[in-house]
Amino acid sequence: MTWLNTPAAQWELWELSESNEEIEQRELADHGNLATWLARAPNETAVREHFSNAITRVMALVPCEMRTAIEQKVRSGLEIGFLLHGLEFARVRGGYAANWFNRDEQIAVADRRE
Repeated sequence: MTWLNTPAAQWELWELSESNEEIEQRELADHGNLATWLARAPNETAVREHFSNAITRVMALVPCEMRTAIEQKVRSGLEIGFLLHGLEFARVRGGYAANWFNRDEQIAVADRRE
């Protein structure tokens, strides 16, 4: 951001928190990378195996001719996104069932509004 031409345009820097999906404005003059951490890369094969039933359920909603265009993006060890042309239309999340210790899978499909 330091090298952008400030007389040419007004610039803003925003940061998206992956944990709570909140967005926060940052200072352009902040040159340091003070708040860093190493994110653990998920084992994509294990994540896909774990969610294989949910993946099958989501893909069953997609017309056969469109299935090859669907990108399945592993977001973390507990989440897979389903994208068509870069736009996410469904997401599978792992968690725990309410008031119980059993694992739970949630499938969220994007709301279609005309």
